[in-house]
Amino acid sequence: MQLESSTTANDIESDSLNFSIQYKPSWSAFNTATGTLNGTPIESNIGGGFNHSIRFINRYYLANTITMPNTFLSSDVVG
Repeated sequence: MQLESSTTANDIESDSLNFSIQYKPSWSAFNTATGTLNGTPIESNIGGGFNHSIRFINRYYLANTITMPNTFLSSDVVG
């Protein structure tokens, strides 16, 4: 089963934002334009957990970071 997590952020001046990620799970991909993390964990990931931080930055290099809580994978999400 594919997992997907999206980050929504808006700049007060409607500037475009660039996203980055820290602690990305090895089985996932991250889109720096949209802030979307997605991927398909494998059986060896069952019982494991991951946490990650998403950072977004505007054209003035003003940044914010969101730290996501630890997420544990169970057998029903592994495809």
